[in-house]
Amino acid sequence: MIYSFAFKIHIVISSITMLAGIATIALSVQGLIRKRDYGRGDFGVSMVFNVALYFQLILGFLIYYLLRTAQEGPMWEVPDTQNDASLR
Repeated sequence: MIYSFAFKIHIVISSITMLAGIATIALSVQGLIRKRDYGRGDFGVSMVFNVALYFQLILGFLIYYLLRTAQEGPMWEVPDTQNDASLR
């Protein structure tokens, strides 16, 4: 239950990160073309992007290493290729 909740939060944060990243790129290109100084709005959007990116990274590690179960965790689905010659 907590795994699915954390995973849904991770999806929302990744959407925010993607939108903030696109906005950061758009504002950077716009500022470069119009030769405009780096303003408060530019700083705010890039700060939202960076904070969301780090939060997404921390939440992803939390989901991957602490909240996984035998059914939901990716490490349990990896075949043991070193001990099973038929998989190589």
